[in-house]
Amino acid sequence: MDIEQTISAIISVVPESEAEMKKAESDKNAYTIIKIFTAHIKYFIEDKSNKRYRKSLSLMNTIYQKGDSPLQRAVEQIFIYSLDLLLFCCGPRQRKSFISWIPIDLYTVYISQISRSCL
Repeated sequence: MDIEQTISAIISVVPESEAEMKKAESDKNAYTIIKIFTAHIKYFIEDKSNKRYRKSLSLMNTIYQKGDSPLQRAVEQIFIYSLDLLLFCCGPRQRKSFISWIPIDLYTVYISQISRSCL
C-alpha cells in the first residue's frame, strides 16, 4: 500500500478529510497523512462515534500491515504514540472499551511502546 492508495482508502472511510488529504497528497509525506487521519480519529473518540472509530482503527491496522515502510513508521510514531493522549478525554469505562477495539497488531505495538518508555 503506497501513499496514493492510503489517501484513497482514508477518504473512503473519512470523506470529510478529502480536502486536507488532497492538499497533503502533493507532498507524499506519510507523516502528514497519518497525522491528518489521527486528528479525525481523535474527533470520532471525542464525539463518541464508535462505528467510525472502529472503522478507522481497522483501516489504520491495514495501513500498518500492508503499508510501505514510511507509512508503517508514521503509524508507529504518530498514531500509536498519541493513542494515550487521544483516549485521555474518555472516562475509565469508555477508555477501556475504546482500547478493546484496537486491532491486535496495533495493540501489540502500543504495548511495546509503553514498555520501552518505562525503561
